[in-house]
Amino acid sequence: MKKVILLIIMCLMLTACNTASNTANSNPTENVLRYGITKSIEHLNPILTEEGHSELQSLVYRGLMKQTETNDVVGDVAKSVTISEDELTYTFMLHEATWHDGQPITADDVKFTLDQIRTPEVASPYFSDFQTVVAVEIVDKHTVQIKVNEPTPTLLHKLKVGLLPQHIYEGQDILTAPQNTAPVGNGPYVLKNWSADDVLTFEANESFYGTTPEIERIIVYTKLDENAKLLRIKSGDLHIAQITPQQKKAVEAYEHVEVKTLQTADYRALQFNQQHAQLADESVRKAINHLINRDQLIQLVLHGTGEQAFGPLQRSFARADADVYRLDVTQATKLLQEAGYKKESKYFENNDGKVLQFNVIAPITDAVRVSLATVIVEQLQAQGVNAILQTKDWSNITIESEDTFMIGWGSEDDPDTHTYRVFHSTEHAPAGYNYALVDNPDINEALEKAKGGTREERIENYATFQQHLAQEMAFSFLVYVDGIYAISDKLVGTSDRILGHNGFGIMWNIEDWKWEDLDG
Repeated sequence: MKKVILLIIMCLMLTACNTASNTANSNPTENVLRYGITKSIEHLNPILTEEGHSELQSLVYRGLMKQTETNDVVGDVAKSVTISEDELTYTFMLHEATWHDGQPITADDVKFTLDQIRTPEVASPYFSDFQTVVAVEIVDKHTVQIKVNEPTPTLLHKLKVGLLPQHIYEGQDILTAPQNTAPVGNGPYVLKNWSADDVLTFEANESFYGTTPEIERIIVYTKLDENAKLLRIKSGDLHIAQITPQQKKAVEAYEHVEVKTLQTADYRALQFNQQHAQLADESVRKAINHLINRDQLIQLVLHGTGEQAFGPLQRSFARADADVYRLDVTQATKLLQEAGYKKESKYFENNDGKVLQFNVIAPITDAVRVSLATVIVEQLQAQGVNAILQTKDWSNITIESEDTFMIGWGSEDDPDTHTYRVFHSTEHAPAGYNYALVDNPDINEALEKAKGGTREERIENYATFQQHLAQEMAFSFLVYVDGIYAISDKLVGTSDRILGHNGFGIMWNIEDWKWEDLDG
């Protein structure tokens, strides 16, 4: 079976690895960075898109706070922050800074942004992050106070979300405002052009309140398929791009290209639809979980990168590994028998003679998810479960309605970020990100408690949450993927911080990037 799986993976992830020359342009001839991504970009409004889905928002928009190389938070637009003794009032002093149109950034902009996020009709993915906020008060032009109804240790992390200019958005429908694609931001780069073929050009903001960027222009090519991206890396037409594990070895042979493999908080899991007639049985979900060989996923799909997943907080201070996400065919067989299934021919059948069968859905544009799904289907088929692979375009996927889905989440931020909004019952899709439609009072209680308290209390509550999540088996956690980037060896300044979902965060210190040598 291993040979068959390997052949399938090679076909799925075949790239232009065997072209004649490994020579890329050695030196850039102008102070321009060319960045390639596979994703399409719909807008750059920072409060409408979850941060792990777009690297580009942070070029244009900055918030009160920002992350450091160790994923702590420090002031960004905020020059200072003072927290009251009772931890219920946060006072922020702002830098004297301007928007890209020259207008000053004021406390009014902070209040406007947070008021928009806290408006249910806006449906911001950050809505639940500010549930304890009871008031945002303007003290003066450059001072704003945020008041909460209970100590909220997550608040400073949440205030990384980019600010919006009140004078631009006020009076408009924020969901459809033209400035969502023609932004007036406050970040280190200004969007100068968004072409019809979705190439975005950014230029350095010479009036940026922080460090003036070294690189004068960034050109971002979106919607590139993996083969095209690889060829452009090889030719030197792209200076930085994320690559797949399958491509890593080939790219390592390219001249003048460095391959940087970075840890991430980005996991992949098999999400179960608990409304599915057969998957509604907890024992069946647990059995399927025990039939998955994660070591094989790491070797065949991730080519030895990444690591096995034991839960959603593996890269967090709240890590609490659960010893249930592992291969155990004996236990799986026992669970299926207890659920009324027996295997007398090729597949397990229930007492009514119905085969244990479901679809495994993966987005066709994500080579790694498709490959993970392919191997899992082969593994389950070999053990008597009629899992059927289906690859679909994102536009044809309704995650919460699929039998199972190759899901991806994970944040390098505070552990609240990708737990509450993914597993709390108030966050059900389609309005929220709880696509598994988890509705578990014990999970709710643990997540609510974990939003506050001391670090030790939060660790304890997150451990409780992970225990209940493992019992629920809404997700079968599979692997953590590394963020693998092909980077010109003349580009200086990229760091080794732990990245977020989809390898998000590589540009956290973009102002410090520069070219070692420039030709011409």
